[in-house]
Formats: sequence, C-alpha cells, structure tokens
Amino acid sequence: MKFGGIGFNLLDSKRELNIVEQINQSFTYLSSFYELEILFTEYPKLAPFRLNLGTASGSDIESECGELAAEVFAAVAPTNNQKLKKDINKVLETNAKLKFVFFICPNFELGR
Repeated sequence: MKFGGIGFNLLDSKRELNIVEQINQSFTYLSSFYELEILFTEYPKLAPFRLNLGTASGSDIESECGELAAEVFAAVAPTNNQKLKKDINKVLETNAKLKFVFFICPNFELGR
C-alpha cells in the first residue's frame, strides 16, 4: 500500500498513487478549501483567488490581483521533510505583499 499504485490522483484518475500519497493529497486539498474560506472572510477585497491544486505552477493560492500568495499542506508534523521551512521559502520568493503558509496537522490548534 505504501509503495504500490493502490490509490489514484484525485484530479486525474488515470494516474496511480500509493495510498499514503492519496491521503496526503486529499487532506491538502481539504486544507486548501478551508484556507480559501478564511481568505474570503479576512481579505474579501483581494478576491477572486486562484487555487492551484496538485502540480499546477504558482503558489497554492493566489489572489488574481497579485497581492496575496499562500502555500498549503497537510502533514503529521509541520517539520516533516522540512515542509514548513520549504513552503516559507517558496512563498517568500513571490512578489505578493501578503504571504502565508497554511497547514493542517494533528494536535495543532487553529491560529497563527
């Protein structure tokens, strides 16, 4: 299950994934939708937002006006594979004025 193609890419059902990666992608997509709700509430004037799921280029969430960029992930811990550090560095490279990294993780409360 961990190494074989037992699951599928949620955006392309012809592309096989191992079950761990399918679960990771599923929760990252759910987190992206949740973060969009926050952004629409906190920054409605920056809408519309572009959501780049999967391997799409650009930040995971971008305001079409270019003022906001966000990276999003789901993990067991934000330090796994240095994901938090990598996403912070990625969003810092954008020209957006507002830069965010959102994540969902067990045992972490909602907040900054």
